[in-house]
Amino acid sequence: MGYARCGRLPQEREADAVRFGLAGEQNGRVRVRYVFEIAHRPGESGVLEFDRATGQWLARAADERLQRMAECFLQAKTERRAAAGAQQS
Repeated sequence: MGYARCGRLPQEREADAVRFGLAGEQNGRVRVRYVFEIAHRPGESGVLEFDRATGQWLARAADERLQRMAECFLQAKTERRAAAGAQQS
């Protein structure tokens, strides 16, 4: 996904990009917000939820590609926080 124009990308697609952000964390449950962008404007959005205690997604994306990107986003955020915490110690 992206804003590039090339012959290998479909001309008609549901989004150009997807953005992720942490929507909050409470009682070990992390909410991950996603927003699709099309033509530089927000499109579909939603919230996924992960339970740190069980290591399971409580609310998953219907699209497996979106779900995998959300998993990678959360893993990267978790690793960055751990690294930042280790540097402060």
